[in-house]
Amino acid sequence: PDRGIMLTEAAFAPALTLLAGTLAGSLTWITVSAEDAPDLLASAPVSAKMVDRAKFMSAVTPVLALMAIPVVILLVRDPWAGMWTAGGVIASAISAALIGLWRRAPGTRREFVRRRSKGTLMAGLGQALVAMGITATVGLGAYDLPWMAILPAIVAAAMLGALYKPSAAATEAPS
Repeated sequence: PDRGIMLTEAAFAPALTLLAGTLAGSLTWITVSAEDAPDLLASAPVSAKMVDRAKFMSAVTPVLALMAIPVVILLVRDPWAGMWTAGGVIASAISAALIGLWRRAPGTRREFVRRRSKGTLMAGLGQALVAMGITATVGLGAYDLPWMAILPAIVAAAMLGALYKPSAAATEAPS
């Protein structure tokens, strides 16, 4: 008997993972590109690290809150797929936000309206490779193929490492 396409719980794992990374990346882009007065932020009585931490949290927190409901449902229906999904959603959101902060390119009001970024081709391709690597890792793991998930996890981790670029605040000497 032909059952057609079966939509299992494991099928939601890579979809939610990719959605979390895309959403966190977009929110990070907004927090970086929407700065109207970067000079004002630089003169604020807080460190640049605190500003970056606030941008990171403002991008990641809503994504994790939004993804909590489907992840909990998956954990109840299929604990194995749910655990892979939870890990993937967290990893994808965090990595997308970090790449957005590491490779930031604040834009003008016109670029913000048109959703254009001055980011490099390497950053864009790198972010896509990290997202695909994490998504593939989660998909393979959720479908009970964890040994096959090792290669895309290594690719994602290597690409994330290659995209790391310390901020100017992190490289400044303490005064």
